[in-house]
Amino acid sequence: MPQWVQIAGIVIGGPVALIVAWQLWKHRRAIWAWFAARPLGFKISLFSAFTVAALVAGSTGLYSYNYLMHDNDFCQSCHIMDTLGTGSR
Repeated sequence: MPQWVQIAGIVIGGPVALIVAWQLWKHRRAIWAWFAARPLGFKISLFSAFTVAALVAGSTGLYSYNYLMHDNDFCQSCHIMDTLGTGSR
């Protein structure tokens, strides 16, 4: 991915994240009142969905970390492994 795309993502994503966080903070009482008014089944379902999402994100992160740190296939995506030990690009 070109570096300018990454920089643009930070420049655009940072302020958007701050605006979203600020709006959530401003409306936290209304959000909490809405959540408190929901039935118990909805609350359990929402909690379960967040738990599943957190487990999927955590396991994906763990798999990615393991792949980056311990799998030679990742290294070979950039480095040429040969018998002479001179192949690095």
